[in-house]
Amino acid sequence: MSTYSEKKRAASIRRMLGWREQVFSRQPSYGHWGPAYVSAMFATPDEAPTASRPTAFFSRRQQRYVHPMGYPEAVFGAFADYHPSVWEYHEGHLLQPWPVDHPLACHPLYADRPWPSTRGTIQILAGMGRLREHPRVPAFSIDGTLLTDGNAVLAWIGDMMLFLQDAAREPYVLDWDIKNSIGRHGQPWAGNWRAAHSPRAKRRAALRDAGYEAYMAELQIGIRRVALEEIDVEVSRNLVRLCSRYQSEVGLPDALIQDLDAAYAECLRCGDPPLVVIKRLVADPSLFGEAGRVLDHAVWERRLRVDLWRPILVDQPLLPERIDLLEHHRAWFAKDLP
Repeated sequence: MSTYSEKKRAASIRRMLGWREQVFSRQPSYGHWGPAYVSAMFATPDEAPTASRPTAFFSRRQQRYVHPMGYPEAVFGAFADYHPSVWEYHEGHLLQPWPVDHPLACHPLYADRPWPSTRGTIQILAGMGRLREHPRVPAFSIDGTLLTDGNAVLAWIGDMMLFLQDAAREPYVLDWDIKNSIGRHGQPWAGNWRAAHSPRAKRRAALRDAGYEAYMAELQIGIRRVALEEIDVEVSRNLVRLCSRYQSEVGLPDALIQDLDAAYAECLRCGDPPLVVIKRLVADPSLFGEAGRVLDHAVWERRLRVDLWRPILVDQPLLPERIDLLEHHRAWFAKDLP
């Protein structure tokens, strides 16, 4: 007769097996693009880590829901959405355990090029002499079926893979390793002090980081270690807010949108608050919010270059751009680091 601890362990393993089946069914390999891409994990309360702040949002550029697992990923997802050279990005991508081709080897426009491949994390860790430490569901007999490597292996999940174009319109790929703080890369999650400082957690985190670096090196994909604290707090707020506002079309006539665009540009030159022209051009006060959305769209599309290090408020004067955000953080998107 099974003991309580055995039943509890069996239930835990069933959950892990269900999670494994789910993520591998969403991403059996690379090769899904645009609206067809599905994140390995969804930013919902039943899938996201307990301590995270899941913040799914619909992206007009990607034409799908994006699933950041927390606020840092939400900020960097908005930043990727904002950058004009990023033509697609994949959050929550699997580091495949088995051999797999470069992601662009499956792209309809670039499949004919000689892209590299990776052996997969199983062979990478085997080459390090650490195969026994590869993520897997613990071997345990459930209902008389013993788990083996084939049905128990798990996969690491990467934060965000970016697909960009250089000045010659040639594609390249970067992978963002996203943390809240500088120095947390390759470290255990810091939310639980005891767990984060346990030797076992540190060994696992270091192994994952080594496997991650080797995996991306085989695919010739550059890694960019990024942290939320490297982005100004007001810039972070603006990115998330503007990204959210941009996902809905403006419910105003095209002629009025054009008039508002021109008026906002004049506001930026002369220092008048946008609300002045909103009241002048929009007769119905119930549409003032949509008029404000026109302003947000112009800023998001970089047609109106304002200071993103300051709040953008319709009742306050617009401040001209002092620092180009894309230039300020260009290393995070650069094909080659200096």
